[in-house]
Amino acid sequence: MSIADHFDRAPDLGFVRSYDARAARRQFQVSVALIVILMSAAFTLGLLIRSAPPAGPAHPAPSVHDSRFA
Repeated sequence: MSIADHFDRAPDLGFVRSYDARAARRQFQVSVALIVILMSAAFTLGLLIRSAPPAGPAHPAPSVHDSRFA
């Protein structure tokens, strides 16, 4: 038995088949708000990364005069 044999022709309850102007305007406003939030987060992270001090080397290179033995 395959899914094609038992396919339900009724529309799913979670999906909207038609849109009105108010729903389209609301969706556009939500999309614009999300874009503004993402842009402000990227700008803030860019400022934080730029103002952070540069990281030094993880392990300083041994000097020529260093004579420690294990």
